[in-house]
Amino acid sequence: MTKPRFSQRMLLNIIFAIALIAILTTNLYSYHQIDKVMESNQWVKHTHQAMESINNILLDVIEVESVTLAYVISGDTTFVANIDETINKVFTDFSLAKKITEHNAQQQILIEKLEPLLKYRILKIKETMKLKQENKLQYNITLPLIHESENISDRIKEMINEIYKNEVTLLQQREETFLRDFNFTNTLSFTVDIVNLSLLLFSILYFNKMFSSLIASREKLERTLLQVKNQSKEMVISNDMNNKLRSSGSMQETVSMALLYLKKILPFSSGVIYLMNHSKNYLEAVAEWNEPNVTEHIFTPDQCWGLRQGKIYFYINKDESMPCKHSEGESHIRSYVCMPLLALNEVVGVLHLQITNSHDMDQNEIIKLYENNNLMIQNIAGQISLSISNIKLYEVLKQRSTRDLLTSLYNRSYLSDTFERDVQRAKRNNTSIVVIMMDIDFFKNVNDTYGHEAGDAVLREVSKLLTRELRKSDIACRYGGEEFLIILYDTVFQDA
Repeated sequence: MTKPRFSQRMLLNIIFAIALIAILTTNLYSYHQIDKVMESNQWVKHTHQAMESINNILLDVIEVESVTLAYVISGDTTFVANIDETINKVFTDFSLAKKITEHNAQQQILIEKLEPLLKYRILKIKETMKLKQENKLQYNITLPLIHESENISDRIKEMINEIYKNEVTLLQQREETFLRDFNFTNTLSFTVDIVNLSLLLFSILYFNKMFSSLIASREKLERTLLQVKNQSKEMVISNDMNNKLRSSGSMQETVSMALLYLKKILPFSSGVIYLMNHSKNYLEAVAEWNEPNVTEHIFTPDQCWGLRQGKIYFYINKDESMPCKHSEGESHIRSYVCMPLLALNEVVGVLHLQITNSHDMDQNEIIKLYENNNLMIQNIAGQISLSISNIKLYEVLKQRSTRDLLTSLYNRSYLSDTFERDVQRAKRNNTSIVVIMMDIDFFKNVNDTYGHEAGDAVLREVSKLLTRELRKSDIACRYGGEEFLIILYDTVFQDA
């Protein structure tokens, strides 16, 4: 009977030894796989950084071109007050992109080709500004300069897009590697669990601690991988949102696009986008998503703690923080976030965000949810702010380029752009157009006798009279000085 007992003890020892060796081996291999997956994750993050830095170069160049164009059109030096800082940012972002992609020989070749183009484009911008400052920006100089600048800008954008596409391709490859390693690690962990569980049934007292450690490691890995996967998905959606917002051509498109992506990126939330009015004395709600609990749709800037502090404001509950005055009447709201929408140090609005099911969560869960999404909220707010600012700048530039500042009538430039097209349309439709050229008699006497301010008042009153008396379909233009040109569509000479 002694021999069997010896054999059972030996078998137990052998099983224990095998289990111990298997656990140690699989733990080491699992940690190796974790390191491998984390390394893949780091490369994915690295690619996102490269894509962001490359995208920033394009945004910087567009901003320099926009403020330069605004200055050339309006002559207002406030547009280019900070242009040197913006130009420096172009080359700072370029240096960052160059450093991030230094391991990629193909990208480095494109980066090296991009650098002289950027320098040459900035040189041309400075030349344009100098000509404008010296009042030498004549038509025969401007047209070739514009064509050359457009060609350079197109080449820069094409090269940046090529670099960006290469990074997107690289990102796809690295994400595939990441997912392959992740799936392999999951499969390995599952197989090892089954084998170890069979062995641990015979030696549970010996392997309990190591088995618990293995389970904890696997859970940690899965949490890490799930978090990384969610972050990667959010980054892809965020980049797509940024591209869509840059392409929007109106405030309505920008707001609608922002709502669409807010629902995707922050599905746990509801909220409101408020925009600052032109006089900057109140904000008005322009869009909502997921039916937020909001009673105030208009409020003044001093009623929001986020605007008063100039940064993101978290309201958890009345015991932890002060509510904004525009939300004081919403006692059923447990927590919310007010994120100022800032662009070029100017407030353009507020992003008000609420947790839809906050009543089912304790305070720690709410705080953790905010902390985990803080950077994403700020990133989204920054993209929305920049898009709104660009749309407003575009509308201002469009207004200044087609309207006379004194009379608000269309200017001569607008007439040159549209009149030939309207004549061709009238020929095609077999209709007539009446053109009336008029001026104000004795206008010089008014200026000489009563001063230029009185002359300006006369011009404004005549312009109001023309606007009031003409049909909506007709056009009145200030042709120059006291001269006006009126275009009457679908009108014959006798009726005019």
